[in-house]
Amino acid sequence: MLSSGNSKVGNLLNFSIPAYETCPGHTGWCETHCYARKGRFVFANVKTAHRMNAITSSSDKFVYDMLCELDRHPKAKYVRIHVSGDFYDVDYTERWRRIIAARPDIKFYALTRSWRISELKTKLEELRALPNCVIRASTDEQTGPPPEGWLEGGIEKTYTEGGILCPYFDKGIQCDKCLLCYKGTKAIYFKEH
Repeated sequence: MLSSGNSKVGNLLNFSIPAYETCPGHTGWCETHCYARKGRFVFANVKTAHRMNAITSSSDKFVYDMLCELDRHPKAKYVRIHVSGDFYDVDYTERWRRIIAARPDIKFYALTRSWRISELKTKLEELRALPNCVIRASTDEQTGPPPEGWLEGGIEKTYTEGGILCPYFDKGIQCDKCLLCYKGTKAIYFKEH
């Protein structure tokens, strides 16, 4: 279920599901610009793995399965939730809350547009409250600003004053070396890719 190693995230563990169809907070901008609907994401093996993860994630057994998967990576300190995909419903988001709460030794990070869906935003607030979880409101030119008090991860800019460019796009520093997103201190923006 977990994978690692791509040109941007480096060797960090990540979990992905199909983009767009699992993203209830998507915008019209996402329809034409989503990075997770092109490049390596369209390879048959990647699409199959993401579909299998989506099927697994919809079961109550997902919590147990993911905790077992994390046990297979005893050196893991960081996990990115959703390089592709998003928190698609309340039950799924609750399953992630249970996983994150059970593993205080691991720092979890996710960008989400599901903050735009009121019942999911409420559930995402529970994730944000966990000390080992950083949730960023993903924004674009059509989302409007993030909810008050939320960290932001924007495309090309942030609505939040003082947002900084992701060091990968500025200096080529991979996520596993930077960890700025996991530290949860500043608004960050990414170049469209």
